Amino acid sequence: MSLSFNIDLKKKKTSSKNSNKKKRAKSEIFGGDYDDNKDEISNITNSKKRQKIKLTEISKNDLLEKIPEKKNLVIKIDNDDSNDHSTSQEMTTSTDYKSVPVEEFGAAMLRGMGWDGNLDYDSKSQADILSKDVHPDGVGIGAKSDVKAVDTDSFMPLVKLNKDTHD
Repeated sequence: MSLSFNIDLKKKKTSSKNSNKKKRAKSEIFGGDYDDNKDEISNITNSKKRQKIKLTEISKNDLLEKIPEKKNLVIKIDNDDSNDHSTSQEMTTSTDYKSVPVEEFGAAMLRGMGWDGNLDYDSKSQADILSKDVHPDGVGIGAKSDVKAVDTDSFMPLVKLNKDTHD
């Protein structure tokens, strides 16, 4: 595959009347005589012949004259009976879920990801970090329990009273 671009550098011809108007207009704007040096320089650089620049991109396949190979990205699934899981008798039941203790679920998941199950403790401080702490009721994860809320003697629940009977 090759691409080519053409750029035409030929300057358009203008009539002498238009060029005189442009020269007068520029001289009036800048308050002086118009400098013709710019026009002469552009005429020198752009010859009277039509100049073309041709940019061409040549791909690797064009140089080697090869047709690029098309990759087939479709994955076909075989319809073998061994791959059919819709009628599998190894369905998970609620008893299977109940047989796994919740406390061991995290370690079991990590073992499934390749963890060897060894905990290397360098000191008791790391063991204390990993120890289980009972979370107080009514406090969210990461929140610290308030000492005043633990004191049950000063707790007074709100009770709705009837205005007429005050009961």
